[in-house]
Amino acid sequence: MKRYTLNELEALPTLRVGHFDDLKVETPDTRVWLSRMTKADGADYDNAVTVDKLRKGCWVTIEEYEAQPEPNGPYAPKTGERCNCRPGVWRDNCPNCEGTGWVIDFKAIRERNASCK
Repeated sequence: MKRYTLNELEALPTLRVGHFDDLKVETPDTRVWLSRMTKADGADYDNAVTVDKLRKGCWVTIEEYEAQPEPNGPYAPKTGERCNCRPGVWRDNCPNCEGTGWVIDFKAIRERNASCK
């Protein structure tokens, strides 16, 4: 079974919304879910992926793992680190992540913009 990166799963449309997870991939016998919970919520890890397979008419979890972001070459405005702000209004107004939940490297953005002039 393919292991998806965080970037791949976030780029896919959400097919169905569960209580804690978003269904990102669905085939007749496989479902891949991306959790919206974090360690702060009590999850084992951030960006948990659950892979379910249909066996004898029942959905069975066959794999769980933490989706990792893809390494992005020299220009990576997101550092790959989770921001420590709280979700909601605090995150919307957070100067470190600007509501994304990921720490943004503003220095890399400024340097890239300066080199384009």
